[in-house]
Amino acid sequence: FLTQIGERPETRHLNDQPLQTAISHFALLMRDRAPNRALPLTNRIAFFGSPGAGATTALCKQLASDVFLRGRQAFVMKLESDEPNSSEELSMFCEALGVPLLRTRAELRKVPEDSIVYFDVPGMVFTGKTMRHLQKTFDELDIPSRVLVVNAAYERQLIQDAYTRAGALGASHVVFTHVDEIPRCGKLWEFVLDDGLVPLFASTGQNIAADFDRHVIDLLVRRTLSAGDE
Repeated sequence: FLTQIGERPETRHLNDQPLQTAISHFALLMRDRAPNRALPLTNRIAFFGSPGAGATTALCKQLASDVFLRGRQAFVMKLESDEPNSSEELSMFCEALGVPLLRTRAELRKVPEDSIVYFDVPGMVFTGKTMRHLQKTFDELDIPSRVLVVNAAYERQLIQDAYTRAGALGASHVVFTHVDEIPRCGKLWEFVLDDGLVPLFASTGQNIAADFDRHVIDLLVRRTLSAGDE
């Protein structure tokens, strides 16, 4: 990432600037490189990722935001697969919010069209079989918004593999979790600046009501520069 930035004409003068001035200019360059795109979520949204990515927690953070801040009527549907997908914690959270937890397609058909429905997908290893099953499920349930949840603490290659497979599944957005657990965020820049998935938010802790940041670029700028100061 630094090599790519260094090749840009507007960065060549930074070495001649005072340190704080150069840092400020560098931060602006990073923000300017971010794709300027917006892709609103639809009324049907699936959160999926590999085991340990925190897809259910990410779903709960978005759900809490919609219910508390936007006052929207929401439902959650638990999708089943060959992988175990315990619903106890999600069930308790939905009950606390007064959000119905759906388990069958018959229940889903009774949901008002203007209501938002979140689909909780169990963490899964992205094999050909599981991807075909997930693609078929998304298509059958008419889920346009497909949110890849990525554990930011994973190695870069694992994140890249998740991106590649998510693209084949028609993913639209991405959530980065466990950002608070990594000392440096440099490896995330290439994914945030990618023209494909739109960053929805970054999770910075387990507090569902507070520990997330929708301004992902600004968060990475702050964490990248603070890591540099260390």
